[in-house]
Amino acid sequence: MDLHCPNCGAPVQFPYTGLSMQVCGSCRTLLRLDGAAIQAVGQCATLPFDVSIFQIGTTLNIALGNGRHVRGNLVGRVRWGWDQGSWNEWLLYLPDGTIRWIAEESGMYMVMQGQRARQAQDAACRAMLEHGRSALGHAFMFNDTTYYLSDIKTVRCVSSEGALDEPVSTGYTIQSIDFRNASGGSLTYQMEDDGGYFYEGYYAQLSELDPKNLRGLDGWAKPDFTALADKKQAGRR
Repeated sequence: MDLHCPNCGAPVQFPYTGLSMQVCGSCRTLLRLDGAAIQAVGQCATLPFDVSIFQIGTTLNIALGNGRHVRGNLVGRVRWGWDQGSWNEWLLYLPDGTIRWIAEESGMYMVMQGQRARQAQDAACRAMLEHGRSALGHAFMFNDTTYYLSDIKTVRCVSSEGALDEPVSTGYTIQSIDFRNASGGSLTYQMEDDGGYFYEGYYAQLSELDPKNLRGLDGWAKPDFTALADKKQAGRR
């Protein structure tokens, strides 16, 4: 079936099962696929230049627990901003059709899996939002792990690209809470239009993600992660 952007007429594709949102690469309209119909649901500004080494088409190897790993493809991105800066969150599409989010943060990478907040959890986080920064350090239990509130902020979508799971376009604004635990795990709560969501995950170094098809940047030599892994393995012998 041939699909075209209702705003500019350019051909568009929705190749990923479960991802019904796509930013038109020609006019940057955010599109939703509903059956055989395409709707324009937002507009995405031109993404500002950054020095991220990721791009749509980069593949990453992430941990699933119990020693298992899986490689997925980066198929979309949201750039978030707040009053002290901005960062990228990349949508990683896995072979089984599930997704993870990869947040770039000061040279580290947070691998996150989302789930809807239960009613009691949602109420507790909304109360923290009402208290604002006076709630910093508050303990919060999630999935049998104790986390501590480390930051509260209002964030705004700067722009998006590629395939998405939700209609996040320029100007979309949410309230966000960041938690950390003693072992370095991360948890983020976001109060969105249709309720609260948690994104739980872990921090990884770039070499641990074993990236392929990185973006080229002038003056930057792409590292050989295979060689780095071999060197690390040799050091353990």
